[in-house]
Amino acid sequence: MSYRTELTKNEIKISFENPQFKTGVEPIEYNVSLSRTGTQGTKGDSISNVYVDTNKNLVVEVSNSAGTVIETYSEALSELLRIIDLKDVSYETREDGDILIYDEEISAFTTHRFTTSNLRDVDDSARADGSILIFNGTAQKYKASLNIDNENFSIIGGTF
Repeated sequence: MSYRTELTKNEIKISFENPQFKTGVEPIEYNVSLSRTGTQGTKGDSISNVYVDTNKNLVVEVSNSAGTVIETYSEALSELLRIIDLKDVSYETREDGDILIYDEEISAFTTHRFTTSNLRDVDDSARADGSILIFNGTAQKYKASLNIDNENFSIIGGTF
């Protein structure tokens, strides 16, 4: 995946190209007993069917000894699964506004605070009140600066 950063007036636009995210779900252990319940042995009720319906609900059906469904339990999978249950998502802390970004070093998605300090092609270590971001071709990064000192920079038109 690659991304591009564009700076215009008071806006920073970041666009992603060819994202290829893959994720999976860690198996969750569910124990389902198909044995009869009650004191009458095979005359009791049992779980007869467990499935995921078209609305992504986990459905459990209980039938009596005649095979008639007598109770149905349903729970939305979105209520049963959390993002942390995905096998390639790792985070220690999370805060409002965090996004997930893939980290190749740990082969997992981790939380990311989306600020200019965390962008790979932005060096804002010299930021101060009134700073602007200027692309530095040598460093291949946007750098915070209080001065425009670049021979390739020109201002065309306008009132100053």
